[in-house]
Order: sequence, then structure tokens, then C-alpha cells
Amino acid sequence: MSKKVDKTIEVIKAEQSKVMVFDDHSGKTVEVTQAMQQSAWTEHNRINGCILQIMASLSKIKEERLYLALGFTNFVEYCKSVGFGKTGGYQNAFAGGKMAALGIGPGNDFSAHAENGTADSDFSAHAEKQLEALGARKIYEVMRLAQDQIKQLLTGGEITAATGEKISLEDIRNKSAAETSRAVSQLVKSKKDNQVGKLKADNALLNAEKKALMDQIKSMEKEVTAARTLEDKYGPTDTRLKDKLARLGQAQEHLGGFYRAINKAGVNPEDPADVLDIFSALVGSLERTLEENKPTWHSIILTKEAE
Repeated sequence: MSKKVDKTIEVIKAEQSKVMVFDDHSGKTVEVTQAMQQSAWTEHNRINGCILQIMASLSKIKEERLYLALGFTNFVEYCKSVGFGKTGGYQNAFAGGKMAALGIGPGNDFSAHAENGTADSDFSAHAEKQLEALGARKIYEVMRLAQDQIKQLLTGGEITAATGEKISLEDIRNKSAAETSRAVSQLVKSKKDNQVGKLKADNALLNAEKKALMDQIKSMEKEVTAARTLEDKYGPTDTRLKDKLARLGQAQEHLGGFYRAINKAGVNPEDPADVLDIFSALVGSLERTLEENKPTWHSIILTKEAE
């Protein structure tokens, strides 16, 4: 047989091993491969095992849609076939997924969780024994908690609710399933309330920062508006500066000319009254100008001296 024929036969066999099945859950037609079929039967056969195995397998069957490979179009129908109602099936699958995230349960790869410190083989083995003793309903309730809370319980610690009540794994063992559900609901609420409180505090801080920025922007907008008004009235800033320097230069020249004129006039007490009056008026005007501008000029002089 030629290589081409062999290749053709392999393709035909591969196509024969694929089945297209409609999935009610997603509303799409899904390709069910041979690998899915093998995995589906493996997990299905484990359903008769311990409660942790049941939860782990139900989680895998749901998440990987292996129920399609077992002849069911949705997860609920499969659950009914193995003795679980809709609620029980979803609760057990949820618990199985949560335990897998913590590295707890049959067949988990503990090394995959070691990096973030959520699981190791000793912790998992201890946790499995602790959980198996609780029963399916209480296991589900415990798995509703946050990962850090679950690990705290399973390592012998206590969790404190907002009411101040402390709850341990021993307390959960001694409670009924309904009491456990209420206690866990309170713990979940406390956790969420703390998170909401922190988010509100963070939001208040962000709003304060936002207000400060808005105030700063408004202030800058006023400055820009004022600058534009000055530019419209007196021209651009650089032009105004040049004009001011020119006027100061002229004033300096006039002042120098004034002193030269005084000296040239040779004013003295014996001069006529009208000469003395003019001189007095000029000196008085100069003194008033100096007095009015002394603070500003003094500040400028000090700055220049500091340089």
C-alpha cells in the first residue's frame, strides 16, 4: 500500500472519530473528539467514587463540556442521569472547581499551585480529610468563601464575621447544613462589605484628588484668560517687556537730565522765589514717586544684589 493511500486512510479514521453535537448550554454545535470521549468516560466512571472525586469530575465534565461526548446536550440532563438535580449538580461542580483552584482533590497537580503558595501535597492531603468529614452540602458552603478564608479554616484557624462571631472548621462540623449556610452567608457578606468599604474610601480619595485637579485647572484657566486679556490690550508678553524696558530707559535718561539741569541751574537760597518754587515742586514730585514705588524698587534691588 502506498504512503498516499495510508495517509488517506488515516484522515478518514480521524474524521470518523469526530462527532458534531449541538450544545444547549452555549447554543452552538461543538466538535466532540475522540480525546473528549475518552476523558468523558474516565470522569463518568469516577462519579461513583468519594464525594471529592464526584465534585472534581462534575466540574471537569461541566467546564470541558464532556457531557456532549456522553450523549447529552446539556450539563443538567447529564446530572439527572447520575442522580443529581440541577442545583446539586451545579453546586458540586462549583465546589470541585474551587477545590481545583486550591490544589485540593483527587488528581490535582500540587506543583501547579506551589508558586503562589495556595497548595502543597501535605496541605491537600490534610484538607481532603477535613472536607470529606463535612459532607457534600457543607463542602459547597465552605467553598463559597474566599480562598484565603478557606485555607485559614482548613489549617485550623478561625474566621471573624462582621458581627464579631468567630467560626472554625470545628464549629461548621457541629452546625447543621442550614446553620452553616447562614454562617457562611454572613462571612461572605462581611468580606464583601469590607471590600465595598475599601472601594468607597478609595473612590472618595480619587474624588478629592479629582476636585483638587479641577480647582487647579480652573485657576490656570483664569490665569490664561487674564494673560490673554492683557495681550489683547497691550500686546504679547515679550512685546510688553520690551516696551517696559524702553520706558525705564527713558525714565533713567530723564532722571539723569533732571539732575544735570539742577546742577546747571545752580539753585541756591538767594534765588528768586519763583525759581525756588519750581525747584521745590520738582523735588517734591520726585520724592513722591520714590515713596510710592519704594517697596517694589526695594524688592528688585535686593533681588539683584542677591544675584
